[in-house]
Amino acid sequence: MVYYHLNKKDSVPCTEESIIVNHIKDIFRRSRNNYGTRKIKVELEKLGYKVSKKRISRIMKESSLVSNYTVAQYKVHTANCNESPIPNIVDRNFDNRNKLEVAVSDLTYVRVAGN
Repeated sequence: MVYYHLNKKDSVPCTEESIIVNHIKDIFRRSRNNYGTRKIKVELEKLGYKVSKKRISRIMKESSLVSNYTVAQYKVHTANCNESPIPNIVDRNFDNRNKLEVAVSDLTYVRVAGN
């Protein structure tokens, strides 16, 4: 019985995979565990490697690399109000107007349960 796999050397993709894994780990550690697949992909492209985000994600899962920012975080947004002066044409006189000449509405957005 002959076992061909015993004499087989590592193929080029196998050695390239280990190089990419080492680069991903290095990039991740240098980013202080912040970079996700997108930023790691950009850094790998700077090094000359063309790797998909799916492959990077797989390698990160296999290596137990979890970004600090994988959990969605609530960000406070500053209010960008329209501060331009608007003339008060109606002046709260709704009775002496034609029907539907003046329409008023209010839109309120409330963030509920992280959605």
